Amino acid sequence: MKLVDLPRSSAKTAGQPPALGAIGWPTALTALSLGWLALVLLYLSDVRTIAHTWYTVGTYAHGLVVYPVSAWLIWRQRQALMLQAPQPYLPAVLVLGLLSLIWLLGHLTNMQTLREFAFVASVPVLAWAVLGSAVARIIFFALAMTMFAWPVGEFFVPTMIDYTADFTVAALRLSGVPVYREGNFFVIPTGSWSVVEGCSGIRYLIASVYGGAIFAYLNFRDWRRRLPFMIAAIIMPIVANWLRAYIIVMLGHLSDNRIAAGVDHLVYGWVFFGIVILALFYVGSRFSDVHGSKSKATGIAPAPAATGATFAVLTLLAVVLAGIGPGVALALQRMTPVHDGAVIVHLPSSGSGWTAGAPPFSDWEPRIETPTFSAQTAYVRSDQTVGMFVAYYRNQQTGGKMLTYASTSLADYSVKGWRTTERRVLPVVSPDHSMQVIERRMHSQGQNLISWQWYWAGRQNTAGFWEGKLAEVKGKLAGLGDDAATIVLSAPFTDDPEQARAALRAFLAEMGPAIESSLNDAAAQ
Repeated sequence: MKLVDLPRSSAKTAGQPPALGAIGWPTALTALSLGWLALVLLYLSDVRTIAHTWYTVGTYAHGLVVYPVSAWLIWRQRQALMLQAPQPYLPAVLVLGLLSLIWLLGHLTNMQTLREFAFVASVPVLAWAVLGSAVARIIFFALAMTMFAWPVGEFFVPTMIDYTADFTVAALRLSGVPVYREGNFFVIPTGSWSVVEGCSGIRYLIASVYGGAIFAYLNFRDWRRRLPFMIAAIIMPIVANWLRAYIIVMLGHLSDNRIAAGVDHLVYGWVFFGIVILALFYVGSRFSDVHGSKSKATGIAPAPAATGATFAVLTLLAVVLAGIGPGVALALQRMTPVHDGAVIVHLPSSGSGWTAGAPPFSDWEPRIETPTFSAQTAYVRSDQTVGMFVAYYRNQQTGGKMLTYASTSLADYSVKGWRTTERRVLPVVSPDHSMQVIERRMHSQGQNLISWQWYWAGRQNTAGFWEGKLAEVKGKLAGLGDDAATIVLSAPFTDDPEQARAALRAFLAEMGPAIESSLNDAAAQ
């Protein structure tokens, strides 16, 4: 045996971690960086959408710091990482393939949030695949925190609005303030208030959970301390938002609406939330069990390093599997007839005694995200009047798709002063066909309306959000494209809502086939 083959050590090097280059880190990090770059290119449109959301939507502004913070958390573990040799982990590569299929599902259903989830989740999974399980265990928390880059949480808004309104109204009544409530709108002696999206508290909740998770990780080692703190980080912003809403209404009430009645109540809300979250962190710091401890090198020899070829092959395989979804989407796009996006829906002009072009009977309009084409008119027959609104979509994408939170809510909260007091799914049966519609009962300043809404996707009618998504998938797979429409009928009434329902039922039974024909003609353009 030659002298150069013997391990070298000295009093200075004994017990220290091996050098970075000795255990394959440069090769592994190069492969990982190239893999991440390939992911960004594969999902480039989604990356742009995510970044735009971070910059423009305050609720998700924390996304701007998610990756830098995770990088810092990984850097804190550098001594422990130096003791490990990166070892590619093949099962994690299969997870990338599964995420790619989730992306494809999001593409087929026009659910941008699924596409964004697939990309955001692929970032830590690729690190797991390239670096291996031993390394991933060390930086598990930092990798998991990258999931906060996913701008999600909008579906919590309706529920959080309802609970905020419940608490505010109950607290006002306990304070001796008389309240008349209608849905999420309520009236007190000094004015009218409403709980809208900005009052839901979702941004407080997300900020608290993200900041609280990092605080718990840095200050606690025992899960018996981390878990109660995280529970508090979830509950406190919700309760704080309820108190914030109550305090703002009381400030407006007691000051005769001179304060906290405009934009300034948002400022008060953030100040109040800041005080609450600082109090949470202060209390948590009193129970810290870290005591300045740091990770120390153990001197355990690392496992043999993988070869450069192994890293290259596994990274290439990971990119190929991640590209399944975008590849299939591109193939389907080439198989689908090309539409230039231009479309016109010709609403039925008359039929069964109904005549189009009647004067509008209200200023209510559905709150629907930007369609490719929209049209509305009113029909009259004898003493019955029905309004019809059609929003048609083609080549759907973010900012212009049919099934979204905004389009499905219509006027559930506030549109031009209109208030939705009741919402339900109603079956409508006629001699020719039966279907379901979303019925809303609304009123504003003495006017009352009943509206019926349904979706047309994949050449079929549905009233359900998920049924509509499934119909869109079937339409795309059948080569019909993504043409879809939402149809809204409305009718006025004075005292009895059955008066409006009778007009809507008669109109749909007699004009339904003509509406269907108009939509099919538009799809053929």
